[in-house]
Amino acid sequence: MLNQSLRFKERPSSILEIADGYTAFCFDEACDYIIGELSKKDHKEPRWAEDAIEEERGGDLISFLRGFKG
Repeated sequence: MLNQSLRFKERPSSILEIADGYTAFCFDEACDYIIGELSKKDHKEPRWAEDAIEEERGGDLISFLRGFKG
């Protein structure tokens, strides 16, 4: 989604069709921060929430979520 935002020159919140103005602003700011951090020469590799769950549970996210009964 970040790549699409850059390629199409659209705000990330527009691509996801976030209607609430404040939520859209916060989301766009967060995306801008991530892009800025990843643009640095010696940036750290991001650690996404899915990676943390995977490491914690020793499996992939889908398997983790299948363990929940609704």
